[in-house]
Amino acid sequence: MPDYMHLFFGMRPTQSLSDLIQDIKGDSSKWVNQSQLTKGQFS
Repeated sequence: MPDYMHLFFGMRPTQSLSDLIQDIKGDSSKWVNQSQLTKGQFS
């Protein structure tokens, strides 16, 4: 698979996995949009 990545992160014991994934997706989308890596809005 050419389109994949590995992530290494720290997770608080009280944080749910779904909340962590939501944070990662939101922050990465914000970064892509701020960096103007796509012609349109990335979501």
